[in-house]
Amino acid sequence: MPLLKEQRPWATPAWFMACSQGGGVDLVNYFYGQCNSKLDGSLKAAIKAAEENQELRKGTTAFIAAAVEERLRMNIEYHDSWHWALALHASPSNMPKALHNIGTLMDTIWYHAGDRSYDFNWYTKRGILAAVYKSTELCMLQDKSEDFQDTWAFMNRRLSDVHSVGKCVKEGASFLGGAGNLVKAGILTALNMAGMNSKSRF
Repeated sequence: MPLLKEQRPWATPAWFMACSQGGGVDLVNYFYGQCNSKLDGSLKAAIKAAEENQELRKGTTAFIAAAVEERLRMNIEYHDSWHWALALHASPSNMPKALHNIGTLMDTIWYHAGDRSYDFNWYTKRGILAAVYKSTELCMLQDKSEDFQDTWAFMNRRLSDVHSVGKCVKEGASFLGGAGNLVKAGILTALNMAGMNSKSRF
């Protein structure tokens, strides 16, 4: 039987503050990792279902949008206090783990979306999607609309801004050259720090 909200001490700002010296951030990291694993399993099941039923197949952008929404919906139960969890997650002492968490999530989504790139596109795709995900997550914190419809509309606009994430990355990569290599090196450094450089699925 699921616990009532008042029976879950981790769902309150006071609990997050009380545990801010270590225990709280460990729980946030655990929750983040469990949600990432849950999404991984869900996307695997969705791909298998699409292989058996062609009508369930989605384009890349639609697949990514559905994956981002599914992952963010896992936070809804703790929406009222999620800003406290984010504060702990983004604390300086937890930054390596936080960057690993978001890097793993981006890799999971792109891998199941069919990305098998080995070049600079591997990095830029994940960087673009991370920006969309985090901005949507922050939008969600302020959203008072029914079923967070404003959040999903915001997310779709962000994805629309890049039109097709894959196309945007492809065109951007072909543009880089000469002095642009300095930009490329900077992005690579940032993604290395974020733990998004392992290409662990390949």
